[in-house]
Amino acid sequence: MQAVLLIVAAAAVFGSLGAAEVLQVTAVNTEMMHYRDTASNVILVTANKTVDGGACDRLSELDSVQNSGGLRERSPLVLHELYGLSVAAYDVSPGFAELIAGSPITDSGVLIHDTLAEQLGLSAGSRLETPEGPIVIAGTYVWPSDGRDARLGFAVLVPTPTTSAFDECWLREWPVSEDSGALLRSTVITESQNADAAQIRQANPSNGTNADFSGEFESRISRFAWVGAAAFGLCVGLLWARRRRVELCDGLAKGQSRSALLLQVAIEAGLVAVPALVLSGAALGILSRIHSDDKQFFHELWLIAAVCPAAGSVSLILGSMLGAASLRRASMYRYFRAR
Repeated sequence: MQAVLLIVAAAAVFGSLGAAEVLQVTAVNTEMMHYRDTASNVILVTANKTVDGGACDRLSELDSVQNSGGLRERSPLVLHELYGLSVAAYDVSPGFAELIAGSPITDSGVLIHDTLAEQLGLSAGSRLETPEGPIVIAGTYVWPSDGRDARLGFAVLVPTPTTSAFDECWLREWPVSEDSGALLRSTVITESQNADAAQIRQANPSNGTNADFSGEFESRISRFAWVGAAAFGLCVGLLWARRRRVELCDGLAKGQSRSALLLQVAIEAGLVAVPALVLSGAALGILSRIHSDDKQFFHELWLIAAVCPAAGSVSLILGSMLGAASLRRASMYRYFRAR
């Protein structure tokens, strides 16, 4: 009965400490995903008609850059579907079309904001009627109103070759580095008078400029949870061995070798540590599954949390062995009286 209670207590402590890791790592990951999903990792340089579109698109060839592309304002499009009203329109490079749509655009035509497409009942392959003639829709893009650059919130994007200069170069990078500004400035034509006036800003500044999620992860308080689990396991192991000191010393008095005694204690402690490890590990696996949306993050989260029960279980066995090793056969009578 005592062994069962010890297993439950150890599993509860190991699981609680591991749960602290799950919750804190999940909080950092949630903040990181929100930062990325709201386009806060999209940086842009503004330099009126002096951005080299080809150089801007080629930034996506760098390992740290996911997408990059140029943007240039053009005359608003007058739409017959809107009874002659106009909407904002922009020329964009092929790289920008991929950045904003999330995938390469293979069909010819324009990109239209999803809300505008929904209101007009349009989809990929539909035609927009304008005074200059019909325009084919190649696809739609999503650009929520969550603090992002509002210009693209209700617009039409026209993919354009990179042979002419653009007004802006956009770059989506993950993780965000301090070199983003230098990379973007490298796309500005240096001979231009506007080169020195180029400005760097975020597409969505509402979430702040601090994107050091790696630092947040490394400095989280729960990173020391495994130390607490190990200390608890060590103390439990020591106390467990000390409570059995008369029994263990009796074995030594009857001729049992010290190595055999340590092996016996390790096995008996393992019968407590292993079930506690399995129970707490399973509970942490369930908790990690609840707090993870994809398989890779689930495995990473569970492995981080599982360090606590693993450290605690090993320490419990080592603590019991250390407690047994400290016993002296000559002190058996004193142990007996103390009991």
